[in-house]
Amino acid sequence: MSGIEQILVKSGLVSEDLLNSEVQTAEYFGIAPGHMIAGSKHVSDKAFVVCYKLDSLLADNVINLMQAAQIARFIVKHNKTWNDALLSVIGTLVRPESNKLGELLVEAGLITPIQAAAAMFTASRKGTTIGQALIDTRLVSRTVVVRALALQDCIRERRMPSMLAPGHLRFNSLNSNVQQGTVRKQVA
Repeated sequence: MSGIEQILVKSGLVSEDLLNSEVQTAEYFGIAPGHMIAGSKHVSDKAFVVCYKLDSLLADNVINLMQAAQIARFIVKHNKTWNDALLSVIGTLVRPESNKLGELLVEAGLITPIQAAAAMFTASRKGTTIGQALIDTRLVSRTVVVRALALQDCIRERRMPSMLAPGHLRFNSLNSNVQQGTVRKQVA
């Protein structure tokens, strides 16, 4: 079970049986599991995005699964803010330096948080990467994923500050689309 799934179940936002039923339905119809869950009425968009963000903190070992579940409950069921939930559960605000592919694409405005969460869910279910899941579902092109991965390397090697990467990715993706003729200029 992926981190997103564990957080959804552990927090009580969805039962494991219902989650597995949604995944089986997705597989039957040939739909990416993440898209099925994201489109499901059983898991709210807010819950899905919250668990996606918490999965990132969980993967970075900033919080543990129990804390992630508590934070998810605070935010989704009690309509608390991120700051309130983090302060209540772990007593501090957390914003680790991150350059994860999904987060980078969301910050660049190329996908939505729901799409990133759905791709992450699908990737974990299919045993692939989030980049491949995004390409397979045609949310972004292979070129955009390759550029984003190159930017991740630049950030890790400290050749580019992480705060500049989303704008760089957005600008280059737009230029690429114009060169390929996928973005049309408006004629006045």
